[in-house]
Amino acid sequence: MNKIKALLADKYFFILFLVFIVLIFLLPQGGYIYDQAFWYSWTVRIKEVGLTNIYQFSDVNYMPFFLYVLDGFGKIFTTPELIWNNLHLLKILVLAFDISSIYLVIKMFQKLNIQGSKAFFILFNIAFLYNTLFWGQVDGIFVFFVVCSIILALYNKTKLSLLIFLLAVNVKLQAVIYAPLILLLTLPALWKNKRAIFEVIVWGVLMQIILLLPFLAAGKFPEIVNVITSSAGFYQKISFNAFNFWYLLLGPAKAMGSNQDLLLGLSYSLWGMVLFLISFVASIYPVFKLIKENFKAKHPFQFNKAFVAKVFLSAGMIALSFFFFSTEMHERYIHAAIIMFGVYALVKGRYFMYVVISLAYFLNLENVLNHLTSLDHSLPIFATRFIASLYAIVVVCGFVSLYEEQIKKRIPEKTKHQLKKLLKQSK
Repeated sequence: MNKIKALLADKYFFILFLVFIVLIFLLPQGGYIYDQAFWYSWTVRIKEVGLTNIYQFSDVNYMPFFLYVLDGFGKIFTTPELIWNNLHLLKILVLAFDISSIYLVIKMFQKLNIQGSKAFFILFNIAFLYNTLFWGQVDGIFVFFVVCSIILALYNKTKLSLLIFLLAVNVKLQAVIYAPLILLLTLPALWKNKRAIFEVIVWGVLMQIILLLPFLAAGKFPEIVNVITSSAGFYQKISFNAFNFWYLLLGPAKAMGSNQDLLLGLSYSLWGMVLFLISFVASIYPVFKLIKENFKAKHPFQFNKAFVAKVFLSAGMIALSFFFFSTEMHERYIHAAIIMFGVYALVKGRYFMYVVISLAYFLNLENVLNHLTSLDHSLPIFATRFIASLYAIVVVCGFVSLYEEQIKKRIPEKTKHQLKKLLKQSK
């Protein structure tokens, strides 16, 4: 009860609640027609054949979490006409998770002695809200759980962090790319408390059984496994409107080709995996190194601005590397990087990468959806290779920022002095 009273007395909670209400009243109808068609057809089919039989349809490739949402939606709006006319109301649920993500960031900022209102720089970023409000997708739900899991790990809430992350994977399988980072952040505490490992496994298994219970009871577990194993290869395109490395390399026409075609004797799919693996290791290594050094010195990592910035930059680069190099990417798969780079920018006071990636993401989505009809979409800024080049700039700047300490160590003192002199002259 005291926690509820404290929550209601929190000015940021009150402000975010008002923002949430205002956005509900301004909620745009419509969205990306293909995704809308999926939500509609899946909801209608659930009503027709039952929730546990939905995986008999080959186009249903989501984990049960969101299907439960659609099942409930179909119980509220009981006819196909009502379902179609009210599809936009699904955005309210996702918006609630978007707002909640910002609240988590605000509370973390307060612990770091950073003004909580700075998080509004993320909330009111059109690139952050576009996917939910205009496109009508549900990426904001899994992103909330990933952000929550990272923050809990930073708070040393190990068991809860891992269980929350399990929820993220149950919303969207692509959350699994964050598993190594979450495990890395929780490993020191787990190493000191072996019993916690057992407890996490037990609670995790129980949670997973509960989440899948209707399907398990109906003997549909093999169909869940099929969704997991077939998620890679579901859309065998080099890129599916994700203006990334492949658009830079091949151009828009060839980038929409099959990822099973060969480049220098290897499939594009395999090249994408290799490039992502290399960039993933490079993205996570600085955090690994820092935790390893602290672990050897028998010091737990400290919850401070420097470490939080490093972790969120690493998380942002993981999302960006996955989107930029892997094949079969959709335009929305970079969504998680917006809040990750936003947190890094606000903690570190470096805004360039956040601004550039926000611009790239907005342009990428708007190029496909054409929602803002007043914009001239023939302008060069909407060109696919220009957008891809913006992402490439952030890739380069991100890795430079991750390894800036090592880079500075390799620069001779004389060169450093000359650079400082040039900087003063430029000012």
